[in-house]
Amino acid sequence: MVKVFANESWIHLGDEPNQPKSLMEKLKGRSLSSLPRLAMAKFHKNLNNMRAGADLQNAYGLTDFRTFKYSTGDLLPFEDESFDFIYSDHLFEHLFLDEAVALFTECKRVMRPGAVIRTCVPDAELKTHEKPEFAGFPDPKMSFTDPAKHKTRWTVYSLSEILRLVGFITTPLIYYTKTGEFIEQAPSPSCYPDNPDMECTTRMDYIARRMSLIVDGQKRVDSAGQ
Repeated sequence: MVKVFANESWIHLGDEPNQPKSLMEKLKGRSLSSLPRLAMAKFHKNLNNMRAGADLQNAYGLTDFRTFKYSTGDLLPFEDESFDFIYSDHLFEHLFLDEAVALFTECKRVMRPGAVIRTCVPDAELKTHEKPEFAGFPDPKMSFTDPAKHKTRWTVYSLSEILRLVGFITTPLIYYTKTGEFIEQAPSPSCYPDNPDMECTTRMDYIARRMSLIVDGQKRVDSAGQ
């Protein structure tokens, strides 16, 4: 994960264990044209080969990191059509459905035509290799105001439909079908016409939890300015 994200081509939004610099400090002297990729994830949970403490703080120091919390109506702090690729790792299950739709819409706004958003979430209902995620995960007694609470349960059908409603062209990559069949396919360049960042779009080695539900949404080339 660190090798992929710790470079000048990525901005990383998530939560971190220490006090971050302000957003304006992070932006000072930076050009969005040199930052075409955006990652949204709980970064420290993906560094599962690192101990908490100095190693983890070091990893954050290597990234262009900004703390991130989202509610319906919030705007992402970026200009229209700023990014060629967005990667979301286990974020959208922590949002209510209206928040998820609003954030997908915001992501579409900041994506260039042909850009891709890759969304990884738990396949909460359909997976057959183990029991589906129980309602109220991770604790039914946990308040829905708790950031750790899973507030939306996704399947390939619901996630693909929401992405389509927002206006994306969808390509499911890893998912379970209604009949319990497990599907895993590599992203083929032919599925992403006019994609501006085929390097990120066709690789998946940065995905820590490969047994997730993973669906791509590509912004239509005729969606400029929308």
